[in-house]
Amino acid sequence: MILKFEIGRSKQCLEDHGIDVKSFVDPSNKGSSDRKVINIVAKYYDLARTAGSPITYLHCDGWRDHSEQKDCRTYTKKADLSFANRYSIRGWSHDLSRLSNTYSDDDLLNRFIQVVNTQTEYNKDGTTIAIPIIIYHRAGDDEAANYNTNIELF
Repeated sequence: MILKFEIGRSKQCLEDHGIDVKSFVDPSNKGSSDRKVINIVAKYYDLARTAGSPITYLHCDGWRDHSEQKDCRTYTKKADLSFANRYSIRGWSHDLSRLSNTYSDDDLLNRFIQVVNTQTEYNKDGTTIAIPIIIYHRAGDDEAANYNTNIELF
């Protein structure tokens, strides 16, 4: 009940301030594989994103640690994005990568290029099955020196 209140109320609060919210981000990568959480998020939001992978597969069967989701189609029969592709979009956190690996700006730029290029091994002959989604937090915020990306690097 608390989850439903917090997820629904947070959206209502943003809308009350004139912000039209369409997507939800799972805090700290929690909830994206929990059907109860996903069902609550799906009630209020069109899409949801988590983190934890350099690329997101357009079919949930691409994960090394397979998803609990059984329907791995990209689209439903009605041409809507499937459950797997609407509520478990994974991204790579640029800032967390810096923090976890103590990368210099040059190292982080090289890792960024590597992450973006990981999709090429999956996408062949005009068929796209994986895309990189890069996550930034507090870009240019000097107050958050350990968990941000400076403007020059961004």
